[in-house]
Amino acid sequence: MYSSTLTIDAPPGSLAGILTDLGALAEWNPALGRVNETGRAQPGRRYRSRIRGVVPATIRYETISDALITYRMQGPGVSEHGVWALDPLPDGRTRVRHEFAHTGLVLRLMSAAFEPVAGWRLGRLRDEVRSRLARRS
Repeated sequence: MYSSTLTIDAPPGSLAGILTDLGALAEWNPALGRVNETGRAQPGRRYRSRIRGVVPATIRYETISDALITYRMQGPGVSEHGVWALDPLPDGRTRVRHEFAHTGLVLRLMSAAFEPVAGWRLGRLRDEVRSRLARRS
């Protein structure tokens, strides 16, 4: 299990919107290629993508709410189960915890390489929030 936490200057609903925006996932999460659909993800549906733009994969969101988003990404020999926990703070910011676990031989062999990934994803999510705010201004 890999995990990291970061406080982001946005309410949980805005973050949930970014995390489930199928058309923008690849823009801030370079592990994914473009998803085969746009719009908001729906729980239980499978969406096609490519891991690192190469390995065919599907992403299935299991839970989507302003407090919790869970997903499973699967490809040949790889599986990732992930959680985004969104905890609102009194000042309008959100404490975000991202954790994920891998199964599959390929990912087990590369386990040390994934230690910083949860933190990287949180940083890119924060940067995506800032970018969207700047575009609105």
